[in-house]
Amino acid sequence: MSHPIRWRRRAQPFLIALVTLLAMPSVALADAELVQAVPQDGDVLTESPPAVTLRFDEEIDPDRSSV
Repeated sequence: MSHPIRWRRRAQPFLIALVTLLAMPSVALADAELVQAVPQDGDVLTESPPAVTLRFDEEIDPDRSSV
C-alpha cells in the first residue's frame, strides 16, 4: 500500500488543476446562431432601413459583441 504522503504529493498537481478549471468562468463552446434578421439576408433595399433587427438563439453580451 502506498504511503499517504506520497499519494498526496502525487495528487496535488491534479487537484490544483481541477480547482483551477472549476474556478474559471465557463467558456462558450459555440457561438450564438442568428435565427432572424430584419431586413432579411438577400433583401434588396432602395434606401437605408430605419432599423435593423437581429434575433439570436441565446442572449448576447453587449459588452463583448458588435455588429
